Amino acid sequence: MITLFKHETHDEYFDRQKEKIRLQIRTLSKEDFELAGMAALADNLAEKYRIRELEADITVPAQKATNGKEEKEIYAIPVKGNLELLFVKPSFQEEKTFAEQLDKENSVLIMALDKHSAYDAAQRQALMENVKQINQDVNDFNASLFDYVEEQLQKQLLFLKALERGGV
Repeated sequence: MITLFKHETHDEYFDRQKEKIRLQIRTLSKEDFELAGMAALADNLAEKYRIRELEADITVPAQKATNGKEEKEIYAIPVKGNLELLFVKPSFQEEKTFAEQLDKENSVLIMALDKHSAYDAAQRQALMENVKQINQDVNDFNASLFDYVEEQLQKQLLFLKALERGGV
């Protein structure tokens, strides 16, 4: 069994993404700025690091499975987009979500739920609430991404100009 939406916070995940951007920008030379231009660099980097939303379709029918007295409903939930987000804790999380396994190759999340458990019955809805919230966090990150990239590009250009003048 795996616990979803738990391994790192959304802030930690987004900070890691920003660090990747910052490190890439630090490799740019003055010539890169001159050849491409600030606006084109900012557009390209913002697009490159834009995070895709997570999608999950909980409307799939269950397959019934019985093991002795235990009756399970097995859901093979198709998931698309950035599957890393299944392990990122959203900014607001009402309830943890559990799954039996994630088949990344086929983009399917397997949930085995006890047919007679109220807690298990709420798991698919909790999954959707967590997907909805992490996507809101992603949208907020993506909305601020261009400004962040542009700010980092400005800092790099200023650094390169200072270096050129011998000020660093």
